[in-house]
Amino acid sequence: MKFELKVYNTNISAEEAVADILTVSEILKKQSFTREEYQKYGKFHPASLTKKFGSWQNALNSAGLNYTRHGLPVRQYLGAILRDRQLLRPVAGEHESE
Repeated sequence: MKFELKVYNTNISAEEAVADILTVSEILKKQSFTREEYQKYGKFHPASLTKKFGSWQNALNSAGLNYTRHGLPVRQYLGAILRDRQLLRPVAGEHESE
Protein backbone atom coordinates (compact mmCIF):
# COMPACT_ATOMS: atom_id res chain seq x y z
CA MET A 1 0.00 0.00 0.00
CA LYS A 2 1.40 3.35 -1.02
CA PHE A 3 1.11 6.26 1.40
CA GLU A 4 -0.23 9.45 -0.14
CA LEU A 5 -0.17 12.68 1.79
CA LYS A 6 -3.44 14.56 1.57
CA VAL A 7 -2.59 18.24 1.18
CA TYR A 8 -5.13 20.62 2.67
CA ASN A 9 -5.36 24.07 1.15
CA THR A 10 -6.16 26.84 3.58
CA ASN A 11 -6.23 29.81 1.20
CA ILE A 12 -9.28 28.90 -0.87
CA SER A 13 -12.03 31.02 -2.36
CA ALA A 14 -15.66 30.69 -1.31
CA GLU A 15 -16.48 29.50 -4.84
CA GLU A 16 -13.90 26.67 -4.64
CA ALA A 17 -15.21 25.67 -1.22
CA VAL A 18 -18.85 25.62 -2.34
CA ALA A 19 -17.97 23.64 -5.46
CA ASP A 20 -16.17 21.03 -3.36
CA ILE A 21 -19.02 20.81 -0.85
CA LEU A 22 -21.41 20.15 -3.74
CA THR A 23 -19.05 17.50 -5.15
CA VAL A 24 -19.03 15.69 -1.80
CA SER A 25 -22.82 16.00 -1.65
CA GLU A 26 -23.04 14.25 -5.03
CA ILE A 27 -20.58 11.53 -3.98
CA LEU A 28 -22.52 10.85 -0.76
CA LYS A 29 -25.91 11.39 -2.45
CA LYS A 30 -26.91 13.43 0.61
CA GLN A 31 -28.13 16.98 1.13
CA SER A 32 -26.33 17.15 4.48
CA PHE A 33 -23.26 15.50 5.92
CA THR A 34 -20.86 15.81 8.81
CA ARG A 35 -17.41 17.36 8.88
CA GLU A 36 -16.03 13.83 9.26
CA GLU A 37 -17.79 12.69 6.08
CA TYR A 38 -16.53 15.76 4.27
CA GLN A 39 -12.98 15.13 5.45
CA LYS A 40 -13.08 11.66 3.92
CA TYR A 41 -14.13 12.87 0.44
CA GLY A 42 -13.41 16.61 0.28
CA LYS A 43 -10.35 18.37 -1.07
CA PHE A 44 -10.02 20.78 1.86
CA HIS A 45 -9.86 20.37 5.61
CA PRO A 46 -13.26 20.95 7.26
CA ALA A 47 -11.65 23.47 9.63
CA SER A 48 -10.72 25.60 6.62
CA LEU A 49 -14.36 25.68 5.53
CA THR A 50 -15.56 26.41 9.06
CA LYS A 51 -13.08 29.28 9.30
CA LYS A 52 -14.05 30.65 5.88
CA PHE A 53 -17.83 30.54 6.50
CA GLY A 54 -17.92 30.96 10.28
CA SER A 55 -19.47 27.56 11.01
CA TRP A 56 -20.10 24.18 9.41
CA GLN A 57 -23.80 25.07 9.16
CA ASN A 58 -22.95 28.26 7.24
CA ALA A 59 -20.65 26.31 4.92
CA LEU A 60 -23.43 23.86 4.02
CA ASN A 61 -26.01 26.65 3.72
CA SER A 62 -23.68 28.58 1.38
CA ALA A 63 -23.77 25.57 -0.93
CA GLY A 64 -27.58 25.46 -0.73
CA LEU A 65 -27.52 22.35 1.48
CA ASN A 66 -29.21 21.65 4.79
CA TYR A 67 -27.50 21.42 8.14
CA THR A 68 -28.59 18.46 10.26
CA ARG A 69 -27.85 17.03 13.67
CA HIS A 70 -27.70 13.27 14.05
CA GLY A 71 -29.15 12.75 10.58
CA LEU A 72 -32.18 14.96 11.18
CA PRO A 73 -32.81 18.52 10.01
CA VAL A 74 -32.25 20.89 12.96
CA ARG A 75 -35.94 21.70 13.46
CA GLN A 76 -36.86 18.02 13.36
CA TYR A 77 -34.02 17.23 15.81
CA LEU A 78 -35.18 19.90 18.26
CA GLY A 79 -38.78 18.72 17.88
CA ALA A 80 -37.70 15.18 18.76
CA ILE A 81 -35.92 16.44 21.88
CA LEU A 82 -39.02 18.34 23.00
CA ARG A 83 -41.27 15.32 22.37
CA ASP A 84 -38.92 13.07 24.35
CA ARG A 85 -38.85 15.59 27.17
CA GLN A 86 -42.65 15.57 27.31
CA LEU A 87 -42.70 11.77 27.36
CA LEU A 88 -40.21 11.65 30.23
CA ARG A 89 -42.08 14.19 32.36
CA PRO A 90 -43.79 12.41 35.28
CA VAL A 91 -47.57 12.37 35.22
CA ALA A 92 -49.14 14.52 37.96
CA GLY A 93 -50.12 12.43 40.97
CA GLU A 94 -48.23 9.36 39.72
CA HIS A 95 -46.21 8.95 42.94
CA GLU A 96 -48.91 10.09 45.39
CA SER A 97 -50.18 6.55 46.07
CA GLU A 98 -46.79 5.38 47.33
